[in-house]
Amino acid sequence: MPAGETGAVEVERGRDAAYRYLSADGTLRTHATGRLQTGDFGHLDEDGYLYLTGRSKEIIIRGGINISPGEIDNVLMQLPGVAEAATIGVPDDIHGEAVVACVVLKPGSEHSAPDIVNFCRAKLADAKVPRQVIFMTALPKTTRGKIDRRALLEAWKTGA
Repeated sequence: MPAGETGAVEVERGRDAAYRYLSADGTLRTHATGRLQTGDFGHLDEDGYLYLTGRSKEIIIRGGINISPGEIDNVLMQLPGVAEAATIGVPDDIHGEAVVACVVLKPGSEHSAPDIVNFCRAKLADAKVPRQVIFMTALPKTTRGKIDRRALLEAWKTGA
């Protein structure tokens, strides 16, 4: 792909190279040969450095546009007063998915949902601007300390 254009990340060790993993019973199993898709999206810069921009499982598809939640998260984190932010896609009858921002504010910060939406509107394409902002006291994390987007989606579904 051309420099700066986002695409699926693949690794290659040669046509006959096998990618193996150790199964629970201790045997080696072949996962793929030749090229292996990592499940990540990214782009190369002009010098050939790879920048990861998101995971394929997390992509939000709004009206046929693929949106990386990480891109929106990065914009949200630029707003002074935001301690943590995570973006999820939720079902939308018209566009397939809608963008929802989950935000944790720093103590003393008094941003409103319109403040956050307007900040994003100034920095993002319209399809990427959150349609809803949910304020939380903390974002759920996995056992590895990563933001648990599935838990955020479940919280959105239940209204928690």
